[in-house]
Amino acid sequence: MLKSLRIWQWLSLFLSILTLPTLSWAQPPSGATWTLKFEDNFNGTSLDQTKWSQGFGWGPVSGAFNETTRPENVVVSNGTLKIEMECDNGYKSGAINSRNKFIQKYGYWEARIKVPAAAAGLLPAFWAKFNNDQWPPELDIMEIFGSNQSAQFTVHWGSSSATHQQSGQAWNGGDLSTAFHTFGCEWDPNYIKWYVDGQVRRTYARPDADAFLNQWNAVSDGIYMMLNVHAANQPWTGGTLSCVNLPRYMEVDWVRVYQKSASTGGTSTTYEAENATKAGGVQTASGWTGASNSAYVDYPGSFGSGVYTQWTVNASTAGTHTLEFRYTNGSGANRPLQLQVNGITVNSSLAFNGTTSWGTWATVTVSNVALNSGSNTVRLTALNNVGPDIDFLKVTKPAGARLIAEEGRRDPSFSVEVYPNPITERVQVLVKGTPGETYHLKMLDMAGRADFSRTVQVAENGEQLVPITMNKAHTGMYLLQITDGQGRQQVRRILKE
Repeated sequence: MLKSLRIWQWLSLFLSILTLPTLSWAQPPSGATWTLKFEDNFNGTSLDQTKWSQGFGWGPVSGAFNETTRPENVVVSNGTLKIEMECDNGYKSGAINSRNKFIQKYGYWEARIKVPAAAAGLLPAFWAKFNNDQWPPELDIMEIFGSNQSAQFTVHWGSSSATHQQSGQAWNGGDLSTAFHTFGCEWDPNYIKWYVDGQVRRTYARPDADAFLNQWNAVSDGIYMMLNVHAANQPWTGGTLSCVNLPRYMEVDWVRVYQKSASTGGTSTTYEAENATKAGGVQTASGWTGASNSAYVDYPGSFGSGVYTQWTVNASTAGTHTLEFRYTNGSGANRPLQLQVNGITVNSSLAFNGTTSWGTWATVTVSNVALNSGSNTVRLTALNNVGPDIDFLKVTKPAGARLIAEEGRRDPSFSVEVYPNPITERVQVLVKGTPGETYHLKMLDMAGRADFSRTVQVAENGEQLVPITMNKAHTGMYLLQITDGQGRQQVRRILKE
């Protein structure tokens, strides 16, 4: 170890000329205002003990990993952190973690890293876990599996090894060991996004990510970070790590963590479930500790369209909002409910997964829900003869939220007919206007992404039929915008089932 370290320190003078990290600043995702909450530029000569601890937060590695970690394999010099994997009477490596020193719930984590050259059995990692050290869950911001040069982006969830589930995806960006790259991850209540050099490389979002996000969003404190190099002599890393390929180093220029700034102009309103309209035997109950106002609603042993809780929600302006339902479900199994907004089904089977016990509260979040200006209805209808207990509904309009034209708004200069609606595969749009006039059609999902865009010209008879195929579109609500040449616009809501 000492010999290889002295060689490294000697060569660092030359390597600094060739590979010294250029002045580069993290760029958190656009579309939000971010506040820097954590930063380490590794400018000193030793690890900053106020930010990091040596090793892993829970103790030595086990299971699929074969190395022993020790402090001397972690070096801070020349403006970077070096973590060395070497052979010295077995595999010896380094690891650092921020457990009990920096944890955060939601935000953007990013590090500028030069990974070691790929080798079978070698696994450099930038990852995170809950501060209580339960496993699963786990968030892998970046891993490289042995001789496979692809960056791996993975999430793990479940309450134990027996219930462990995971979702992973690889991104092949070539040989990532030849230069520094930024690896980032954004955790939002409704999605996880992975970034390399500022570009989104993977998105894992609702509804596919419901089970994962529901568990992660329920954690009270947050996650802590780890940086390390594993020896993982496994088939999925290409086999056994050979000492001939060692030592190797992972070099880290900086680590930064951001959090979305508090919304200025964004507003939230909480609607207690016990004050909502209840039908079909849904009733106010008490008994579980931790409920807001010591009360909640309980779904009876019946189900159907007449068994529901319905809130009246007031919105100052039309636009997209976030709905959060606080609930408890000690059954251990999913107890879904149908979510409808203003009579339109937003989610036909909204998951309310099991919590640890009755009285352990979690949150289900549904984002980008379109509300009209003024009064709106939000309804949760029973799908089975059992349901969760609902504490409250929280409605948030983010600052700078995209405003949408209200359904039913009509411009007398032209008319639009949409059929069928709801749809399963194809929708027909009939535009009636001035012959020869051009109209621009754009289909947006509730996140504002364009799924269809076309400019059409009305025929001599004053009509133009536009078929739009949506067989590959996800289920949910869409907005169809039709704009004439003078900027006058009509909007139709379309439900894809």
